Amino acid sequence: MKSIHFDVLHNVTLLMAGFYLLGKLSPLPITRESPRLTRVLYGLALSIISLLLMQMTIEAAPGVMIDLRHVPVIVAAYFGGVIPTTIVTVAIIVYRFSLGTNLAAFTAFGFIVAVALGTSLIVREMPPYAKRTFTLVTLYATALHALVLWIVLPKQILLLEVMSVVIPASLLAVGSPFCSFVISA
Repeated sequence: MKSIHFDVLHNVTLLMAGFYLLGKLSPLPITRESPRLTRVLYGLALSIISLLLMQMTIEAAPGVMIDLRHVPVIVAAYFGGVIPTTIVTVAIIVYRFSLGTNLAAFTAFGFIVAVALGTSLIVREMPPYAKRTFTLVTLYATALHALVLWIVLPKQILLLEVMSVVIPASLLAVGSPFCSFVISA
């Protein structure tokens, strides 16, 4: 259990540091109306953050890599729109399948696509940058994350142990870029 705490803490720390640096390097906030090149660069930067997160995974069971790689996808969809979301999603899928193919890899594929599409649809249909949009996106992604953990983790005790750490961290991590955006706006 101690290892899971440290691994999740590493993921959350990397996310917050990455979002901080991304915010400092970008002179203006990223929006769906930002220039195309800006959104492409944003997608590439978020891809790097996702791939770094996948380097610091929690291997809860053989072949099952748990991390917070979905958070940059959510941020890309919420702030940047289709272009950065597609870039991050494709980068995650290609990298994950390069590590091997098993049930966890295919489940991760479905999860990341569902996060990208679902978040994009929610953001498109709801008021932009509203508290209820943020809440719905967060709940949607967290519920999907819990479902994926339930599918790929083999034992009930392991499932509860991992979920008790990863799900709260996921909620915290999803909230961090949104809170920093609201504070800086």
